[in-house]
Amino acid sequence: MKVMLWALHFAEYASLLASALRKHADVLLVVYADNAANELGPDFRSRISDTGVALEVLQRPRTPIDVLRNGTALVRLVRRFRPDILHIQEDGRDELVLALSGLGRLPVALTVHDPTPHSGRDAQRYRFSRGRLYHMILRHRANSAITHGQALSQALAQVVPRLSSKTYVIPHGPLGLLHGAPPSRHQPGTPARLLFFGRIHAYKGLRYFVEAVRTLYEQGMQVIGIVAGRGSDLDQYRDEMLAAGCFEIRDRYIDAGEVVELFRQSDLVVLPYTDATQSGVAAMALGYGIPVIATAVGSIPEFVRHDFNGRLVPRKDVTALVQAIQQVLDKPGEYERLSHNAIDLRDGELSWRHIAELTMICYLRTCSSTPRKKH
Repeated sequence: MKVMLWALHFAEYASLLASALRKHADVLLVVYADNAANELGPDFRSRISDTGVALEVLQRPRTPIDVLRNGTALVRLVRRFRPDILHIQEDGRDELVLALSGLGRLPVALTVHDPTPHSGRDAQRYRFSRGRLYHMILRHRANSAITHGQALSQALAQVVPRLSSKTYVIPHGPLGLLHGAPPSRHQPGTPARLLFFGRIHAYKGLRYFVEAVRTLYEQGMQVIGIVAGRGSDLDQYRDEMLAAGCFEIRDRYIDAGEVVELFRQSDLVVLPYTDATQSGVAAMALGYGIPVIATAVGSIPEFVRHDFNGRLVPRKDVTALVQAIQQVLDKPGEYERLSHNAIDLRDGELSWRHIAELTMICYLRTCSSTPRKKH
């Protein structure tokens, strides 16, 4: 089988999937240069090519002419590579929608990371953006869909009933593996580094992380809250964190090298989301074997298994969040157990090898059920 994968965002996820699929099919991966460099490092071309995956790199468009050029390039790539199936990572990009009009009945599998937008700023921007229209077009064109959890599959069915019987639930794979991802190990007697990472918007629950870390610190526990990333929700808690004396703030875009450093130096990843679909941050923690404390929202419980590789707590419950962190850090044996289980998940049920096998089933069934014309 020949698979063409369009992934103009989330290059690390797409490259790991492509590499695992390479054992079953010929794969052509299309990425944006800047996104791939940010997530994989400046040597991303050799990293990907060394896995046997064919790579095409587009420049992010700045003008309508650039959009037209990219759309034309995508159609030409399809005609030259002649894939059996096109796999698109859903994204509201002009060139994706433009190129689709020239592909005839080529079977399309669409990975839908977020069936509905996150609350707050994301939902507001989505409501009035052309991305909303583009998502409708992509979902209408798709012959099958992939989501990263059963809850997300149900949410997608409510938004696009046509895809309800054509959606495959395939886990989100672990991240960080391209950098070796050694497991983190908490050292008793040293301050525990609790990581809050990524886009910092209201739904991520920064206020609950700040309250929990401050409470633990005031109770005499040695903790440091690491807040790394940019977003609209950071400024209103900045003064509180600076006054508390137990936070480290990295208010900037975190590049690939710094991401590696952050996760290797962190003991727990904390995800106090108020709502969510799935979490790439949890996937990164899994790659490093780091236990996760998270709220039980969206499909996160399908990835962070309670009392197996982390702890789940109710959303907006600071008391439960504090207790969960204490339970993991106060007992070295408990921390080691959760970390060991995370590594087992990473290398077994949630491994890219297993994910590639499930994805190939999606491809084969999609192709067999899609009437085709020559393209």
